[in-house]
Amino acid sequence: MAMILLKSKSDINETKLVEQIANDWGSGLEISEFERTSQAFSFDWNKIQFIISEIPTPFPSKDLELPSKTAYHWKEAEAEVSSHSSHILIFTRGEVDPIEISKQLTRVTASVCKISDSIGVFWGASSQVIQDSLFIEQSNLLSSNKLPLMLWIKTTGHKNDDGTYYLHTIGLNLYGYMEFEIESYRKTYSEGFALLLELSSLVINNKSALKEGKIYIPLIQDKIKLKYKKSSLNPVEDVISIINSNS
Repeated sequence: MAMILLKSKSDINETKLVEQIANDWGSGLEISEFERTSQAFSFDWNKIQFIISEIPTPFPSKDLELPSKTAYHWKEAEAEVSSHSSHILIFTRGEVDPIEISKQLTRVTASVCKISDSIGVFWGASSQVIQDSLFIEQSNLLSSNKLPLMLWIKTTGHKNDDGTYYLHTIGLNLYGYMEFEIESYRKTYSEGFALLLELSSLVINNKSALKEGKIYIPLIQDKIKLKYKKSSLNPVEDVISIINSNS
């Protein structure tokens, strides 16, 4: 699921949407005929069904409070998200690979942003809000066969009492992999963010979970040690803990 936050109500015209999708992602697309009800419309694209619903009211602010506070790449998120007046929900259905669904959902969401009065996007699987301009920019990676993992995987956390950072990912579970966790990171938050995104990229691009033990990471030009354990944040969840990341 993706949700587009709007400055003002936007009536999505099906013809305009198809034209925008074709312009963004190529012609000759196998998009089915649109079916419309009073509150939503749907269409199929490459074996995935999309249901788009236009809601003329704001999304409950309490459900966006934490994602807005932890929006690392959008410093004005709290103020701008709280000012939205309506939203568009985009749901997907399809018995296909989750990565393929994420690709198509990203494409459709970016195209809808371009034809609506959008502020930003809430990406359901990673529970994060992303400014619309950044979302569109990152979606363009798909045109060069790269994955916009910044949109799909969220890195977040908090500062520990000793000045280190507790960091973890949100979003890898959707693709069948354990989330990453660092309990005590001594470098900067941005370096930790980059490290966890790099590890997520290794998992998603190689379609293989990382094993316990030491692994060399070119990004930091050093080895780190990985260990399977229960999450410090959620004791019922298994995670991959980075226990000596030069932290």
